[in-house]
Amino acid sequence: MSKQIQESDSRISFTTGDVGPSEMDEAADALGFDSRAAFIREAVSELAAQAETTTTDATLHQPDNDELQEAYDRLLDLSDHPRGVRPVSVDEARDQLWTQRCPKTAVKDRLLRPLAEGGFISVNGGQIRVRRRTEEQVEQAEQEADTALDRVERASPALPSSESLTTEQKQMRKYQRAGLDVPFRLGAWVASRVVWTA
Repeated sequence: MSKQIQESDSRISFTTGDVGPSEMDEAADALGFDSRAAFIREAVSELAAQAETTTTDATLHQPDNDELQEAYDRLLDLSDHPRGVRPVSVDEARDQLWTQRCPKTAVKDRLLRPLAEGGFISVNGGQIRVRRRTEEQVEQAEQEADTALDRVERASPALPSSESLTTEQKQMRKYQRAGLDVPFRLGAWVASRVVWTA
């Protein structure tokens, strides 16, 4: 927020910058407003509504699995705070995420680990940070990674082409392109194939 704004409970005063009062009056008259104040109020309310729809229209990247999606949504709710996003302790997550299908002792392996492997959360020092990435951000990261990979493949012909990769290797490459952590089992399987076949 700008430091040029002075605020009280019912009034806000600010410096108009390059736009002078006469220019605002002309714009208000041209648009049919009774006063400069009504013009400013309408402009501010429109911008606030536009900002609100912009943030709510963005679709967060969600896990494919229903159980993981429900856990991710609950972690999103837990991490929301009036002053911003807060980390959630692993113990608090266990207390909030367990169900009859998933007891407290299984929360870490069944919910938290797959969410971390998918890049939806990061766990460090017993604290969970919930990542809020939109579908567009994930797609953009994948495209940037594809472009970078194509550049590297052209510059270094020793790398295998994407046509010669196995399905698992392609899946692993997709995780890497999106900036997501590769699931351990997938990475271990691909590494074992490369080590034993090379």
